[in-house]
Amino acid sequence: MKLCIQGTQLLLGRGQSVGVPAARGVRLKVVRGRLWLTQEGDREDYFVAPGETFDIGRNGTTVLHGLELTEVRFEQPAARWSLAGRVWGVLSALMRRLAAFDMHRALRGVYRF
Repeated sequence: MKLCIQGTQLLLGRGQSVGVPAARGVRLKVVRGRLWLTQEGDREDYFVAPGETFDIGRNGTTVLHGLELTEVRFEQPAARWSLAGRVWGVLSALMRRLAAFDMHRALRGVYRF
């Protein structure tokens, strides 16, 4: 299973999970597949189908889990959140770091570093 990140999109394989820290105000849109998510400090679990969106409402870690091959798009947060710009910056930086890590792992397997 590979975690595939391109820009502000995330591709999760079936049964694959990723934690997104401090993303309050970020909107997720499921492009394809089905997503299960839970937020730190929230007793509810949420299921998001293709075409649906979900606004992250907590500052803790949000766990995203692909119930099947799932493509998720991270959209610009709503302006109503006071720290939304900073959260968006942190999320974008996290996505870039994860993409670089995944690329390094893939190359290491091919070139035997």
